[in-house]
Amino acid sequence: MEQKKTLQNWIMVFVAISPVIYLATIWSNIPAIIPQHYDGHFKPDAYGSKSFLIWPSIFLPALAIGIYFLFKNIHRIDPLRYGSKKNDGLVRLGIGLVVFMTILTYIIILTSAKNVKILDRVILPFVGLLLAFIGNYMQNLKPNYFAGIRIPWTLSSEQNWRKTHQMAGKLWFWGGLFIALITVVVPASVSEIIMLATVAVLVIIPIRFSFLLFKQEKNNT
Repeated sequence: MEQKKTLQNWIMVFVAISPVIYLATIWSNIPAIIPQHYDGHFKPDAYGSKSFLIWPSIFLPALAIGIYFLFKNIHRIDPLRYGSKKNDGLVRLGIGLVVFMTILTYIIILTSAKNVKILDRVILPFVGLLLAFIGNYMQNLKPNYFAGIRIPWTLSSEQNWRKTHQMAGKLWFWGGLFIALITVVVPASVSEIIMLATVAVLVIIPIRFSFLLFKQEKNNT
C-alpha cells in the first residue's frame, strides 16, 4: 500500500512538472518576443521577452504539487480533523486539479511559444469543466478549514456543511457544464459575461442557502 501511494505521488509530481520539461526542450525554438497579454477577444495586445514564460511554467506546477500534497495530508493538520481519517474525496480532487493545472500550463506555453491559436476556443470551456469537476467532488467533502464552502455557518455545523455541499455540488456540476457548452457556441465577448454571471450565481446561492439553513436550525432549537 505504501509503495502504491509513493508511486502515485511520483506520478503526480511528474505530471505537474512535465510542462517545465517540455518548455526546456523547445526553448531554443521559441521566438525572442512573444505575446504576454490578451484582450477581451483573446487577441494579443502586449508583447515581451520569452523569459516571461518561465514564471507561469514554474508557478502553476509548484502550486499544483502544493495543493495535491496539502489535500493528501489535510487530515493530519486540519484542526477539525474529522475523526483523523484521510478524505479520499479530497485526494481525488487534488489529483484532478494537478491534471487541470498541467493542461492550463500547456495551453499557456502553446499559445505564447508556438503561436497556437486555441486560447479563445478552449480557455472558457476549460474553466467550465474545472467547475463541473470540483462540483462533482464537492458533495463528498468532509468538514475542513482548507477546501469547500468555508463560511461561519458551514464550519459551525456538520449538518449545515453536508446539506450545503450536497446542494452546491449539484449546482456547480451543472453550472460548470453550462459554461463549458455555452462558451463554445457564443462569441468570446458574450462568453465572458455569461461565465462571470454564472460564477456569481454559483457562489451566491450556496452562501444564501447555508445562511437560511442556519436560521432554520436556530429557530428549531
